[in-house]
Amino acid sequence: MTTVAMYSGQPILTAGLEAVVAGLEDCMLSGVFTALDPLIEHVRTLRPGVVLLDVTAAVAFPTLARLKPIAGIAPMVLWVDSASTVLVSGALALGVRGILRKSLPIELQIKCLRVVAAGGIWVEQTLREQLLTARRVLLTKCERQLVGLLVQGLKNKEIAHAMTLSEG
Repeated sequence: MTTVAMYSGQPILTAGLEAVVAGLEDCMLSGVFTALDPLIEHVRTLRPGVVLLDVTAAVAFPTLARLKPIAGIAPMVLWVDSASTVLVSGALALGVRGILRKSLPIELQIKCLRVVAAGGIWVEQTLREQLLTARRVLLTKCERQLVGLLVQGLKNKEIAHAMTLSEG
């Protein structure tokens, strides 16, 4: 049985997914959340098969970095309108196991949840091709550290402290 914990601030999405999942024998919603703290507690206590995160302004790289510890408990899938290669590569680096476009047919959306719950990774063919053909930029060790801290959403002062540099 694939159990899904969902985070979304959009009631119509929640109602739509609830209606779709209600008709399935091997899939169920274990909880629907509009705030992250109750979602995290739910994941820690009930351990759903997948955490589906509706990408909103509240779900950005700093939030994903905060949620990274729960990725080991339940794999995360981002539910997006569209996705850039920067979003996909950054999300995968932070432990996200699936990128799911909201415009995909329902069957593929459910298939994504099943694949990720079974331990797989879901990135659509077009997104995979974009990732593979994206221009690679080589960074020094210091630059990689800086980018890692930026992705976590740290402020300049915090980055400077972490890298033992002056803020200037």
